[in-house]
Amino acid sequence: MELVVSDDHEDIQKAIESSFTGSSCQMCHAHFMRVVLKKIPKKNHKDVTVKLKEILGDHTKISGFVVDMDTPQIKKASETIERFKHGLNNYQAFPEEHWNRIRTTNIMEND
Repeated sequence: MELVVSDDHEDIQKAIESSFTGSSCQMCHAHFMRVVLKKIPKKNHKDVTVKLKEILGDHTKISGFVVDMDTPQIKKASETIERFKHGLNNYQAFPEEHWNRIRTTNIMEND
């Protein structure tokens, strides 16, 4: 297996490390957005969702976004983004025609 896309559940992460050695791993984009949004006030959800979609499409904007979000009321969201930012675009190492299907686990969850 070359790429593992999952949520951040601790047991899943342990299983990936022990069973899929050498595989690239990334946080599912849908789960990533949910985790970040849970850590910010609801009044900011719409704006942050737009920005999250933007940075997920262009990984060069992630660091700037983390700095912008580094305020006391949304510090935990900033820490979450920082924690996962390095693997969010691992799917881009694969053919572009597969990107929409492999950047998230939602396709498997909806079947």
